[in-house]
Amino acid sequence: VANDWNQSKAARALQISERAIRYKMEKLGIEKPS
Repeated sequence: VANDWNQSKAARALQISERAIRYKMEKLGIEKPS
């Protein structure tokens, strides 16, 4: 699912909280490209 780096939309699509998606991204070292 493409969400153009919108964490809120991605969290809704995955049915998890925005906090959870930020935690998972940080844990996996995923960063928005420059």
